[in-house]
Amino acid sequence: MEEFQTIALYAGQDLEKLSKGETEITYFRINTPEEVRKILCRASLEDRKKRSETFFDGLEYRSKLTQAMHDRGEAYVFANHPWDTKDALGHWNHFPIYVKMLSVAEKTIKAGDTWDVTLSPAEWQANEREEMYNIINAGRLTLEKDARIIVRGNVFLFTCQELIKEDESVKSYDIGVLATPHGFGYRYGCFDGENGGNGRNGENGKDGLSPLFRTNIRGEKTPVPFGAESINGSDGANGEDGANGEDGLTGGACRFAEINIRNIKSAVPVVAGIMAGNGGRGGNGGNGGNGGNGGRGIREISYNTGCPGSPFGNIIGPGKDGRGGCGGNGGRGGRGGHGGISSNVYITVPDSCTKLISAYSKPGIPGKGGKGGNPGFGCENGKYGKDGREGKIMPAAKVYINHVIQ
Repeated sequence: MEEFQTIALYAGQDLEKLSKGETEITYFRINTPEEVRKILCRASLEDRKKRSETFFDGLEYRSKLTQAMHDRGEAYVFANHPWDTKDALGHWNHFPIYVKMLSVAEKTIKAGDTWDVTLSPAEWQANEREEMYNIINAGRLTLEKDARIIVRGNVFLFTCQELIKEDESVKSYDIGVLATPHGFGYRYGCFDGENGGNGRNGENGKDGLSPLFRTNIRGEKTPVPFGAESINGSDGANGEDGANGEDGLTGGACRFAEINIRNIKSAVPVVAGIMAGNGGRGGNGGNGGNGGNGGRGIREISYNTGCPGSPFGNIIGPGKDGRGGCGGNGGRGGRGGHGGISSNVYITVPDSCTKLISAYSKPGIPGKGGKGGNPGFGCENGKYGKDGREGKIMPAAKVYINHVIQ
């Protein structure tokens, strides 16, 4: 248990309390890359060098993204790459890092239970997307039938002196390294994008105005002067376009993990499952509004200008009917969110235990694009909105057991 005590002392935890079976939880922050490298990683120099040989394999797709700076930092902390000074400014924006250490000398997870050790950014009153570093320091951990331990979206640093799995499990993994419970993108909130609002219908045109008449002193019926256009109906307004659907968020990230198990007692393999988050669905585009009806021009009006019984008369109208408004276009469907990104996972066990551990990783499923909105009707119908694109699938995590990729 010497290693167990050494790890606990990094956080100044009380060894006497731990020896009595108490759980010690410590929150602290680490100020420099050198301290991070020393405290977080349990790998030997030889292991670090082996990790460096393949650390960036499969990560080329994000070499031009800001994530690449993060990857280079992890290669320094958890492998044997040099500290890249050109990244220093970007890294300092995240220092001092947020760390939680939980130490327990002996723990049993009861049958069917899940021990969720996730460190929420809310515990630090930090932004939900800030990276959390979660150290689980266990002496003996016993998994009863169908029990498991999971972490969601933390950098997971799990060292266990002895892991006991009592029975075969119906669950797909015993150790779950899962994605952040939140997505990534230009907004926060729900993974799925909101549907675009429907466009408003255009207002109907106004009907033409019939002129007023008056009788002069000679008894003649004459119209009050009026504008020639006033007898025509006005055009209906165009329907508004439907709003575009909101893009789905990129799925939750599956972050780096180092799992060290110094001994395993089990008749069946302990299974580690590593899964990135699914992308959100794009919102549907809103429907275009209908065009307004054109106003009606006045009907033909006949009137006499002479004395009663005079055969001489005049005609006003008919006015022109207004043109109907065009229908609005349907809104574009939102793009589906990409599957979440994944970082490397390293599992170290004694050579005698390699047949008692297995691991698999799965990528996040990309979100479907939203449907384009329907057009509005009018004198000219609007156009259908385009369907949103489906998100992209990102590579699953690379998982190594004793440097052998799974």
